[in-house]
Amino acid sequence: MGGMLGSIGRDVRWGIRALARRPLYALLAVLTLGLGIGVNTAIFSLLDGALLRPLPFPDSGRLMQVVLRVPANQFFPGQEPRDMVWSHPKFETFRDAQEVFEGVALYRDSELNLTGVEQPESLRAEWVGPGYLEILRTAPLLGRPFSAEEESAPGTPVALIGHELWLSRFGGDRGVLEETVELDLVEHRIVGVMPRGFRGLTGNAQVWVPLERLGREVLDQPQSHSFSLVGRLETGVTPQQAHAEIERLGALVHDAFQPRVAAADPWSAQGHFLEEIRTDAGLERSIWLLFAAVSFFLLLVCVNLAGLVLARAMERQREIAVRMSLGAGRWRVARQLVVENLLLAALGGALGLLVAGAGAGVLARMAPQTAQAFRGSLQPLTAIGFALVEVDLRVVLFAASVSLLTAVGFGLLPALKASGVDLSRSLKATGAASDGRSLARWRRWLVSIEVALALVLVSGAGLTMRSLGQLYSADMGFDAEGVLTLRVKLPQQQYDPPRARDFFQEFEREVAALPGIEAAGFNICTPLSAACNGTVAVFPDRPEVPRGQEPPVGMHYVDDGYFQALKIPLIRGEWFGSRHPDGPKVVLVNQTAAREFWPGEDPVGRPVQLYSGGFHTGATVIGVVGDVRYEGLATPPEAAAYVPLAQSPRTRGFLFVRAQSPRALAPAIAEVLRRLDPNLPMTQVLTMDDRVRAAADRTRFLSGLLGLFAALALGLSALGLYGVMSYLVGQKTREIGLRQALGAQKRDILRHVMGHSLTPLAAGIVGGGSAALLLGRWLEPELYQVRAFDPVTMALAAAVILATGLAAGFLPARRASKLEPMTALRYE
Repeated sequence: MGGMLGSIGRDVRWGIRALARRPLYALLAVLTLGLGIGVNTAIFSLLDGALLRPLPFPDSGRLMQVVLRVPANQFFPGQEPRDMVWSHPKFETFRDAQEVFEGVALYRDSELNLTGVEQPESLRAEWVGPGYLEILRTAPLLGRPFSAEEESAPGTPVALIGHELWLSRFGGDRGVLEETVELDLVEHRIVGVMPRGFRGLTGNAQVWVPLERLGREVLDQPQSHSFSLVGRLETGVTPQQAHAEIERLGALVHDAFQPRVAAADPWSAQGHFLEEIRTDAGLERSIWLLFAAVSFFLLLVCVNLAGLVLARAMERQREIAVRMSLGAGRWRVARQLVVENLLLAALGGALGLLVAGAGAGVLARMAPQTAQAFRGSLQPLTAIGFALVEVDLRVVLFAASVSLLTAVGFGLLPALKASGVDLSRSLKATGAASDGRSLARWRRWLVSIEVALALVLVSGAGLTMRSLGQLYSADMGFDAEGVLTLRVKLPQQQYDPPRARDFFQEFEREVAALPGIEAAGFNICTPLSAACNGTVAVFPDRPEVPRGQEPPVGMHYVDDGYFQALKIPLIRGEWFGSRHPDGPKVVLVNQTAAREFWPGEDPVGRPVQLYSGGFHTGATVIGVVGDVRYEGLATPPEAAAYVPLAQSPRTRGFLFVRAQSPRALAPAIAEVLRRLDPNLPMTQVLTMDDRVRAAADRTRFLSGLLGLFAALALGLSALGLYGVMSYLVGQKTREIGLRQALGAQKRDILRHVMGHSLTPLAAGIVGGGSAALLLGRWLEPELYQVRAFDPVTMALAAAVILATGLAAGFLPARRASKLEPMTALRYE
């Protein structure tokens, strides 16, 4: 054993000296490896945190989310059965009868304004029921959880605060348990500080308040569905037993609470393990696509380095032959070469970890930024997963494994080929090219593989970039340029509906009077957000349709200023104007609703009932406005109804402001809000251009990274071809001199040498074309109005590869064409 270790030690020392003699070769290899391993490790950290790593709750595999299931056509015709959150009375029926969970609890996402401070801010909050923290097996870092009395009776208001809030607002003072925090103008006694990184099941909570504080008038409503249910399975309960029990309990809840709207099928309940629903299918597919892309890129790095190692082996043939003639066996020589490659891989892996550390930090920040633009755009469990993205021991082990596999991938074949040299020919040779033709053929084949892999990445980047262009060119139905958006939420305890209406009207009037503002208006949601309300429509002047088959319609609470700020056109009819809050109810509909609900007719003057916002008693359509995309850039406009805020006031909403320099006006608008109510924060201050970009975030992120990998792949394949052509020129120097002596012109020499670069290029383009088609099929769900096989994209990708390859081959060919005949003939 000692002899073997000593032998390996000598190989390591020899390898270090060999690399030190060729520092440029070693530096190029380490940089290439560091880049390939680094990007792979960074994307793996994203994959690991978002999809593979367990959620940060002890024994998270036994946590389940239970939802109610609404039958098909119960509310939205033509749709499949869908999930519904819980009301408190239905939860109590479920809780009291269940026998498979250690505990079940309700929680709800909310916003609470931090008041009583100079700069109020909006805090993400969770209303939590008894047992919530025990189910998650999470305890406060400081202090205690809520007591049983605090969770079951509306006594003195208490709160738990998050670690980040503790640091930012209280400076990490451990005496915070003696202090209070004012939430929506109500003093709450702080009883505990949660651990670092804990943000609840909503993924972004900063403060926690007992559910009982909502009041019995809210909690006692059986049809007020607004709470999520989480449970922890008893030890020994199988998934099959859990699902069977949940199905039984769903039937029990249906029997206890008959739905207000009749349906052919009963309501039911369904359980999902949190680990199984931690991210949506689209995001999961995007992450796997990125991992596949970086794996292609790492394979290209291995192929490129194999060519580099083969070139190094060509230079060392005579050295290797001498060692073998002195008694070193083929495997001994091959081992020495493998050790050198392992040294390169170790250095490349260390550099790759540095690259991965920087990349993982960027990736971890990207999703939460998107979520700030659109509340609800990032699923809560996905936000928790993105918070786990970091370079830790798991990622380091992955990087080490990749480094080892890479060393084998780029070094084994060259080591075996180099150690199989012809001793007689190599020892008689005067240069490094005695047995180079075979190795040169191998290098050309490797370049063909590089070109094929580069074509796959370039075509994938081209498809996603074309898709991104199609998204940006989609008709959104509004003019985003020059529009600022901001959100204001009024505490319901201080603002009843009439007071909320008066406040928003006064706020809008004062903002509209600021210098430089062209228009201002409200809506409770924003275009492209996929977070707007919906309801069903009924038409009193037509035969009644069966319950549950009423057509769905989007519901928007707006004023005229909203349409003016976004330049949404009035197609026919009239605007709301100064409608009296208690006057006849009126509605505007979009073109899609007009076309679907009144085909071939004029909807103006027709009656409609909307089962939301108090418009179920009936309203009159007074106008038709242009279509707007609310569900996203890739989703066509759906039927939508607009009702005036004056007749259906809300306590929250977005103000839309059109101005020449919208960002510059944000401080002035904030001052107006502070003057009207100093306890109200202004949140989500973004331009509509920001929101449009955020709506295309996933496609832009995917196309950007694929474009980066494609550019790197082009560079590596060009470098490989340049090396092959340079070696070819060296091999053919005497032949070139002879051709010139016999009358060949420089253009003939240039054409002759360039012809050799076309062979690996053509082979790579042909071979990579079929693989690119397969990638296109895999990418297809991510593409918008772009086919998986797009001839234009494929032709452009091939043209880019061809132009890059010819440029790489041109430099050695041009150098060959400038050789003097006598100099070339004397070349050894």
